[in-house]
Amino acid sequence: MANKKTASLCKEKSDKYLVYRFGTTAKTELQYPEQLDESSWKKFTFRYYQRTGGKEADAKDLNWLSFSNKGTEYTVYSEFYSQSNLSKVGIMVTTLEGKDIDIKGLAQTQTGKITSFKQSAKIDKEEY
Repeated sequence: MANKKTASLCKEKSDKYLVYRFGTTAKTELQYPEQLDESSWKKFTFRYYQRTGGKEADAKDLNWLSFSNKGTEYTVYSEFYSQSNLSKVGIMVTTLEGKDIDIKGLAQTQTGKITSFKQSAKIDKEEY
């Protein structure tokens, strides 16, 4: 992340659970969910929008993985806009008071892709 912290979405090798972690190598500030079992998959929603056609058609590949923890909404995002050749990654946090905090990531440090969740039958999906 741009703030020198790490955000990670990790799934157990045999897909037993999905977990989000945020913090530093010295301290995990948030792990969600706390209980790591099959039920973890249903605590996340994967949303996406894809438009093909290249730059002329303003192609986009927008992907969001969301969850709610104690009334705060978290959305991990990975977005690509062809017209500007812009990639954006990060986490949008919406507080209980409705304030949006955009924690910007560094696309060049991203490993893996949240687009892989499009293929998973374990996670709830919504296409826009």
